[in-house]
Amino acid sequence: MSQTLELLSPAGGLEQLRYAIHYGCDAVYMAGSQYGLRVRAKNFEDDKALKEAIEYAHARDTKVYVTVNAIMHQEDIAGLPDYLKSLNEMGADALIVNDLATLAFAKKEAPNCEIHVSTQASITNAIAAKMYYDMGASRVVLARELSLEEVKSIKSELPDDLELEAFVHGSMCMAYSGRCIISNRLTNRDASRGHCSQPCRWKFALVEEKRPGKYVPIEEDGRGSYIMNSEDLMMLEHMDELKAAGINSFKIEGRVKSAYYVGTITNAYRQVLDGKDPQDYLQEVHAVSHRPYSQGFYYGDAKQADEVNGYIAECEWACKINTVDVVDASEFETLPLVYQDLASKMGQGPYYRVEVTQKNKFGAHGVLEVLNPGDVAHELHIYGLMLKDGGGLHAVDEASKGSQRYVFYTPDYIDDLSLIRTRLDDLKRS
Repeated sequence: MSQTLELLSPAGGLEQLRYAIHYGCDAVYMAGSQYGLRVRAKNFEDDKALKEAIEYAHARDTKVYVTVNAIMHQEDIAGLPDYLKSLNEMGADALIVNDLATLAFAKKEAPNCEIHVSTQASITNAIAAKMYYDMGASRVVLARELSLEEVKSIKSELPDDLELEAFVHGSMCMAYSGRCIISNRLTNRDASRGHCSQPCRWKFALVEEKRPGKYVPIEEDGRGSYIMNSEDLMMLEHMDELKAAGINSFKIEGRVKSAYYVGTITNAYRQVLDGKDPQDYLQEVHAVSHRPYSQGFYYGDAKQADEVNGYIAECEWACKINTVDVVDASEFETLPLVYQDLASKMGQGPYYRVEVTQKNKFGAHGVLEVLNPGDVAHELHIYGLMLKDGGGLHAVDEASKGSQRYVFYTPDYIDDLSLIRTRLDDLKRS
């Protein structure tokens, strides 16, 4: 097997899949209806949807890896062989597995699928990686708790055709390789079977034993403490070091994230992986909702965001594009009178007529930006903003009705998978 340099993006649903591919990933990872670890993602809920997703990706030269990485309890085993057989028949390129039972069945029931061993297996040394290789794995996803020097050392002892995959961006789990039981204990939701309630992100305080109800915030400022709240991983500026360490596949976390997040982050890492200056794309990773960034364990211990829970963002997704049509100036003659001189305002064509569904308020206030594949976001100039209501168009200054459809015109290039965002004057915190 030849060595690869692959960008691997999350696809929590069909919309995320389309944006991941459009913005440059080489492969996507997703879950079907069973045995995945992100039940809060939309996922692909039946065989028909999953098969269509695989066909969509393959038609665009993109590989599909299906997660089957839940810890298998006795009652899970009965349906496992048939499920793996169906994934093989659908044409999945690889299965991401954790449990040895899944690996054993995958070899028998899914011979056309490669076997990738999940980060949940906590692979932190070369001997473990080689054991999985001897059992049929073509790739191992390293534990996130490894330093860059450890990655180099492991790589030096592996067969040439055993690939290494590692996370480069996204949420970090406070538990070792995500194997946490706090959710089970506090909410009876099993994280290792896809139901994590993320209690590590909750606000904690001390309570004095002999004074029930007397809560004492751990932080002196009185806001409480987020002592298990990990910072997000961001390795955009260190891709050359990761390449040199021998990593083959660079994985973006986020199967419960939006298409806006997936497209934006995929685009940034695609450009840097292809040799562009990471400094030019730092604004992109700050344009999405995220916790404070760090480099995880690659250069030392991971950091905790122990002063704040929630996310920060410099931008927000303004609207999702429904249709884009190229029109000439005669189009404007059919619009409300106030917009019939648009050609003089926009200058020489072509002109793009864009119909969108609002995500967040935009229009009169704030700078709109547009992101296209292979680029950094730049200002988007919109004209003739109209609310589409009951088949009619009504001139408005601002898109302020949630989830409503709007139409506008722009002289700036745009297509139906462009990402339109509003740059915020102040950091958005949620």
